[in-house]
Amino acid sequence: MRRVRIAVIGCGDIAGDMMTVFKLTCGVSAVDFCDADEKRAQKQAARFGVRKVYTDFNEMIEKTEAEAVYIALPHFLHYPVMKKALEHGKHILCEKPITIRTGDALEIVALAKERGLKIAVNYQYRYDANCHRLAKAVMNGDLGRILFIRCLMPWSRDESYFTKSPWHASLEKSGGGTLITQGSHLLDIILWMTGCGIRSAKAICRQLKFPQTEVEDFCSAEIILENGTPVQFTCTMAVPIEKEIRLEVFGEKGYGAYTKLKGSRVKFHGVRPPGYGYGKPAVHAVQKSLRDFRDSILSGKEHLCPGSEAVRVLKAVDFIYSRAKGENNEGI
Repeated sequence: MRRVRIAVIGCGDIAGDMMTVFKLTCGVSAVDFCDADEKRAQKQAARFGVRKVYTDFNEMIEKTEAEAVYIALPHFLHYPVMKKALEHGKHILCEKPITIRTGDALEIVALAKERGLKIAVNYQYRYDANCHRLAKAVMNGDLGRILFIRCLMPWSRDESYFTKSPWHASLEKSGGGTLITQGSHLLDIILWMTGCGIRSAKAICRQLKFPQTEVEDFCSAEIILENGTPVQFTCTMAVPIEKEIRLEVFGEKGYGAYTKLKGSRVKFHGVRPPGYGYGKPAVHAVQKSLRDFRDSILSGKEHLCPGSEAVRVLKAVDFIYSRAKGENNEGI
């Protein structure tokens, strides 16, 4: 198998974790690093034996011999970096969200299609073995007709989340708070496993713990999907102690519950769905995502979350935000 050469743009903590996965995955290699903080880029480059370092993504994209880029940047930079990469013929693996504006996301997806390039967005819960099994059980009708869905994501953040990365506190730069950053992971799973968008929603977003920021740290929504399924959805980063996230699906034949804190598990009651395994064993769900990105370039295999799927999540996030503001919008 030949190696897919990938240039890394953004050298923060997430990229550092991903680079460990790179080293454990055959068929991929990081060839260049780029970060506005040159010392941080140099540190990551030295750690992984990469020689070329840039501080300007424009220069890097123009000069790199990589055929793809991995983007781990603040949300507001996703659009300009992806557009530049596509204009220079690069495939893209990007951390979520795809962009912070739906119009920008649609433009990016259309440009990739026009150029015959791949976009994958790292909604890695699709690759978590237990979450994947629950989603497939819903898709394949193992639970019967879905009666309702309940989701709770009680994450915990402190002041350093905003002081270390001030863009998190800016609505213009982040696109939102806990919903777009944390909650969109399981909102993605709900839309994916049901194959539905949102028909209607009632929502509230609040700044419970961090009133000095421009973004919400709590969001709760009562959602009706296009097929009529009700969803109770709550995400937050305001709890003092992080607790397990929980996604419960209640069907006519049985019940399935996915939970995750340090590890994940799935339990079923009333039904016994097959294992629904996906891919080879991996050190982490993101390794399966990285493998699929590699294979999408080498053989055309579809990533579980291509750009078009990430756009659907962003539309849902936008719709919930609009309902929290009291706007009378129709479903997506």
